[in-house]
Amino acid sequence: MFGLIDHQPPEVEKQMHKLFEQVNVILGRVMTLSLDDLKREGGQGATEYGLVIGFVVLVIALTVGGLGTAIGSFLGRVSTKLNGITLP
Repeated sequence: MFGLIDHQPPEVEKQMHKLFEQVNVILGRVMTLSLDDLKREGGQGATEYGLVIGFVVLVIALTVGGLGTAIGSFLGRVSTKLNGITLP
């Protein structure tokens, strides 16, 4: 199709053609960007909120993971000490 390999299955050729079209569209948009397009701040609010939420989720996950390990270790030590106690 593109002169690379002549004997590709039809579904691979369709995928390659679709990829080629997508790359053409992306390159066309990049080539027509102007300085005013880059200065626009319209969509930045949602992006910034998304980044903040992602960062908060990451911090919570790391904190819970760290606390979970610490709590498990603490309960293991308590269990060991309780098992060592003999009742009269």
